[in-house]
Amino acid sequence: VPTMDMSIPAYRPPGVFGLWKGAVLGVTGSQSALPGLMDISSGALMFHQDYGRFHFSAVGMANKYWMPGISSPIGMPMLNTQYGFGGEVSYDIGKALTLHAFGTYYATNPMMGTAASPYLNSTTYGGYADIRFSEHFGSDVGVRRYLSPMTGKWVTDPIVKPYIKLNNKQKIGIDFGHLLKGLIWGNQEDMLPRGPVRMPPPDARPRR
Repeated sequence: VPTMDMSIPAYRPPGVFGLWKGAVLGVTGSQSALPGLMDISSGALMFHQDYGRFHFSAVGMANKYWMPGISSPIGMPMLNTQYGFGGEVSYDIGKALTLHAFGTYYATNPMMGTAASPYLNSTTYGGYADIRFSEHFGSDVGVRRYLSPMTGKWVTDPIVKPYIKLNNKQKIGIDFGHLLKGLIWGNQEDMLPRGPVRMPPPDARPRR
């Protein structure tokens, strides 16, 4: 699954402060370690406003990745910091359907190897429909485009994310869009190199 988190969370994060009617300010922070691959530290400041059937979110983010030499392309320890911002607009059509449009922009998009790229956040945008089959079951269906951390090229993926909603309104789900795309159409775009291909010099040895 490309990128660790490519959209604004739909649930309210911990550290929420009420501002006025329908408006909250949220602060989040996390740190995780992938032994032998990288350490990730992330922080975000989010503003959310409800206005009738419309919902608006804006967020500023910072991510720091530390990778030992074995995981970096040049064989040395690497420290990369990302700063970005994003937002989401949603509209409740009814109790069973909500439409979402989202986008996230990062000023830097580091290019990493195959092992590290799935855990990097990346510039992305798209939209999806939240279809609710019952109080606790539903699915997000839509499409997104993102800048691949492995190739530096834009990639389009479907969103097919069935979920279960807990009693605290938090959704737990898995996005099968990228997997289904690979099974049906293949993922040749993930194998393309970043920039022009440099061909080796011709063989200068004389032919016999």
